[in-house]
Amino acid sequence: MKELAKRVYRRTGFPIYIGDLSNKWGGNSGLHSGHWGGKEVDIAVMGNKPDNWVSYYYHAGYNRQASEVLIEELKAMGGVRYIYFNDPVLIKKYPGFVRRAYGHDDHYHIYWDSN
Repeated sequence: MKELAKRVYRRTGFPIYIGDLSNKWGGNSGLHSGHWGGKEVDIAVMGNKPDNWVSYYYHAGYNRQASEVLIEELKAMGGVRYIYFNDPVLIKKYPGFVRRAYGHDDHYHIYWDSN
């Protein structure tokens, strides 16, 4: 996650905000039914800065170009199976990699095949 944050920030100037992970020693955090084995992470939508918070992909401050950088960096780093995020433009641009899922208008849910 640190490497991803560095890569994205270098290219966009946007920090990434990390949400739910699994518990430190494994197991569910209690916030989701997933996030068990340290292979899943939630990241807030791109466009967020300390002085400007963006809640959803359809918010005026959402930055689709920064989202594309995030996706491209995840692909370049390897090991990611899919991303749940409901932006229809990105679903169309990255078929099978970015997927629609209930409750994912406000964050990216990233699933790694490997740690």
